[in-house]
Amino acid sequence: LRAEQEPTLPAAERILESAARVLADRGATGLSMADVAAAAGVSKGLIHYHYRDKDALLARLAGWLAEEVEARERAALRGVAP
Repeated sequence: LRAEQEPTLPAAERILESAARVLADRGATGLSMADVAAAAGVSKGLIHYHYRDKDALLARLAGWLAEEVEARERAALRGVAP
């Protein structure tokens, strides 16, 4: 995850990256939509547009992180004989 946001990233991805950072810093119980919004540089309303509530954001974040790990693993194993 990038420490600094790229403004060209879609808002939904900026929100996920920021949520991952807030989650790593504060844990799931310490994660707030306001903190994620501030970290992503978006309004809370925009977060709610993409993710109806904190549970939906955390569920999507878990899936997104799994997709990131899978993509890295596939890239690392590309060309390696079984």
